[in-house]
Amino acid sequence: MAITIKAPAQWANKSETKRNWRNIFNSWIAFTQNKVENKASWFIILLCVQCILFMPLPVLLIVYYHEPLNILGITLAVFFATIISELQRPGLRTLITLFAFALIDLFMLAVFVI
Repeated sequence: MAITIKAPAQWANKSETKRNWRNIFNSWIAFTQNKVENKASWFIILLCVQCILFMPLPVLLIVYYHEPLNILGITLAVFFATIISELQRPGLRTLITLFAFALIDLFMLAVFVI
């Protein structure tokens, strides 16, 4: 009784792929394209998250840590840019990218100010 392998093992010859910016960008495009069918739910989620979670953070930083009002201006600019872009019915990639920018902006405010 002989053991035969009909398909060659491809996993043994697979080389490691480098993680560069082009791969990250292509994975970002693929992520946003997979979410297109849920555009209305993404609109509601982004709107609620920005109103409930993002807007109180600059107020807390200004009141408790006596930070300058520039923080509020930056956060309001990002917030209104996102609201205006959501009302213009852009592509989902634009909405999620603006949301990611808002996350990065507020994370930087929270980390570098506190």
